[in-house]
Amino acid sequence: KTRIMFPQGRNDFKEIVTNYYYIDKTLFIQEWWYSSDFISLFARPRCFGKTLCMSCVDYFFSDRYYNTRNLFENLEISKCHEIMKLQGQFPVIFLSFSDLMNDDPITVIKQIKYKIWQVYLTFKDRLKKSDKIDDSEKSFIDLISYEMDDMIAVISIQSLCIFLNKIYVKYLEFR
Repeated sequence: KTRIMFPQGRNDFKEIVTNYYYIDKTLFIQEWWYSSDFISLFARPRCFGKTLCMSCVDYFFSDRYYNTRNLFENLEISKCHEIMKLQGQFPVIFLSFSDLMNDDPITVIKQIKYKIWQVYLTFKDRLKKSDKIDDSEKSFIDLISYEMDDMIAVISIQSLCIFLNKIYVKYLEFR
């Protein structure tokens, strides 16, 4: 008998598609891309696959992973040749709060700041080396830490989007 293992509590697309039985939902990538939604909100109950879906999108579009094309080779999205041209081409901000502990508000705020800082660390070298980011923006980037001021945290993700847009303006042509 073959035993099919289903991962519980696992949200990393690469881990699941490599080690477990994966129910292919990758055509969501094409559907989402062509929807022209400026903002997407995934509101589903707990344990409904939201973080796994975001992880799949991250592995598909992100330019920070090395050779992830093979993860999608035998999945439905690989048949969509136009979308496959976009694979690995973008800076992706992946921010999940699925593992936040539901403690007091102060602890949750600290956890969120830590996650924001981790996201910034992903892009920090690219941002600091870019000639498209001015000195005041680079100074702002230096303010991002797990101990940052609350107001800095509030505007940090929007600022990161603006900074990345300046560096990767060529990607606007794709959509």
